[in-house]
Amino acid sequence: MNNHIKGHFFNDFNSGAYLLGRTFPDIKVFIDGRTEVYGGGFFNAYLQIWEKGNMEVFEKAVEKYKLTGVFLNSVAQHIPAGILKHLYQGKDWKVVYFDYDAVIFLKDIPQNKAIIEKFAMDLTQWKTKKLDLLKLGIAKVVPFRNYYRAFTLETLDLNTQAISEAEEAIRIAPGYGDPYDLLGKIYGKQKKYKKAFENFRVSVLATPKKKSARYNLALAYFDLKDYDGAVSQYKAIIETWPQDIQAYFLLSKALIMDKKYTEAMNILEKVHQLSPNDVIDVVKLGDLMAEQGEYAQARSIYSMALEVNRYMEKIHKKIANIENRMLKNN
Repeated sequence: MNNHIKGHFFNDFNSGAYLLGRTFPDIKVFIDGRTEVYGGGFFNAYLQIWEKGNMEVFEKAVEKYKLTGVFLNSVAQHIPAGILKHLYQGKDWKVVYFDYDAVIFLKDIPQNKAIIEKFAMDLTQWKTKKLDLLKLGIAKVVPFRNYYRAFTLETLDLNTQAISEAEEAIRIAPGYGDPYDLLGKIYGKQKKYKKAFENFRVSVLATPKKKSARYNLALAYFDLKDYDGAVSQYKAIIETWPQDIQAYFLLSKALIMDKKYTEAMNILEKVHQLSPNDVIDVVKLGDLMAEQGEYAQARSIYSMALEVNRYMEKIHKKIANIENRMLKNN
């Protein structure tokens, strides 16, 4: 506002009213809360961009509406990776603002040249500001600003910078669970599974009722080939969220890897009753059982899938292959 930026901006839905109130008429927003004004077709196009990451739709919007800027709010929401990476990696857009609350891009055109030259940012050079803990004392604070910055940086695969922000959040408030979760995710991507586990563990201790934290800890156990640990976490998820179908499938997978085939079959039969149309996950578990050499069990799992769709040629071929292997073994 103070820099007198003008143009047509793409923005997330939650920012429309704010931009209208603070920057109109200099900035024309893409969308705001008046969905009846825009119509269903326009709103669906917005969802394709924001939720689905369809950048072809975005580029068509850029051309059609002559978009010259993008305002992406990151307060109480995470910016989706699709549009964030597209803009950051594209040659046509420059970051002119980044913080916990938003990321702003300007299109690299003559109209924006002066602002870009003044405010363009290279996020690979981002430095975390350190809080003076002596001044803070024992005041209870939630360093969400560091966490939100860390999350956006991680989305852009700027992991060193994200780790720095997350570690600063932990230095300020060691009991704050979200930064540990993010660090676990980063270390998992880097295949540093022990460090991922250590951070996911603390995240669960800090937020034991947060389902995603439990899932992440289970995955860390799985990556470390500690299948008993993974089983315990999936069982904890099911105990708290008994309608979570995915947890049953993942529990069955962990039990198969732990060679507890009978228990795995019992869980799979239960989830098949809860979600009988979930054929793809059933077939994947059949494949996993076959890889373990448990052909009779694999055939039983494939047969579950056929109960839903008796004409799936792919499954019939899998069963034929399994039966051939069983004959050879006999």
